[in-house]
Amino acid sequence: MSVLIPTYQRAAKLAACVGSLARQAGNVSFEVIVGLDGADEQSEREAGRAWEEAGGTRTGRELRVIECERAGYTIVRNRLVREARARVMLSLNDDVVAEPELLASHWREHERRRAGGKGPAIVVGAAPYMRRPKGEFDSMLDRLVRETPMVFFYDVMNSPEGLANREKDWGFRHCFGLNFSASLQCVREVGGFLAKPHVYGYDDIELGYKLATRFEMPVLYRPEARLLHDHFYTAAGLMERERELGKAAWVFAGENAAFGMAVFGRDIRSRDEIEYSRQFVRRERGAAERGMETLAALEKVPSEAVGGPAAGTLVRSVYEQHLITKRWNWRGGLLEAAGEITP
Repeated sequence: MSVLIPTYQRAAKLAACVGSLARQAGNVSFEVIVGLDGADEQSEREAGRAWEEAGGTRTGRELRVIECERAGYTIVRNRLVREARARVMLSLNDDVVAEPELLASHWREHERRRAGGKGPAIVVGAAPYMRRPKGEFDSMLDRLVRETPMVFFYDVMNSPEGLANREKDWGFRHCFGLNFSASLQCVREVGGFLAKPHVYGYDDIELGYKLATRFEMPVLYRPEARLLHDHFYTAAGLMERERELGKAAWVFAGENAAFGMAVFGRDIRSRDEIEYSRQFVRRERGAAERGMETLAALEKVPSEAVGGPAAGTLVRSVYEQHLITKRWNWRGGLLEAAGEITP
């Protein structure tokens, strides 16, 4: 397997990630290719140290660190696709810590399908968010990120219904770049990731769309292919993420119109859509600001504030309060990318 990790100036997180890969169980041969998004001597140094200290120098395992032009993680990811040498690629973020069976679980699924004469698949693994370290304040906002679809859709995938059918095709929208594997040859045949300088988001599911369309690949969820996601959000950070996703949506819908229609269900670059977005951000500004105040307040509410038999329902209702703010920021980002001036 080829494990592909883009990074930039997060040496400590990268070291934890690389160290966890060096400690992988099983007999899978693999290479870890770290792509530096610009010069980053500290990350290169810490990755090498973590790899050696964790025993990564064993036969059949290799770490390579490649310095790329400073252009954004999607450009780096595509460079790593070109550099990879294995049959299966595994896409990871730099802020994840792999469980010991991560690679073996991904590899086992691809081998199972090959031995059974089945076509290739996209294999998505579990990526639960870490809890705050002991002694640090764990907020209701942290809990919402962990337990609701604020960022990913693992809440549905991990439900009893979601786990009941292992052959369920979850669709390209569940091809999460922080933990998915696929045939490297197939990835190359569809042109790899749609790489644009300094654009955040949609690159993973756009690749999933191309693979599913070209090769009829199902997206299979394998919770045993597990890692921990070492990422914590602020309310402001979550909404900045939405604005960046709105900008990226404009770019990706322009570059791949079929993908845009598949993921959004409409032409988001049309004159009518832009006019709707303009009216939306003007009309809903007050509601979005109130929602932002509520979201920010959750940073000061302890995560255990909601408990008991109705906890799931209450957490979901709190999550739903932020949706107007989320949509307002996304549409603001779309307008910004379209060259419109937002209020």
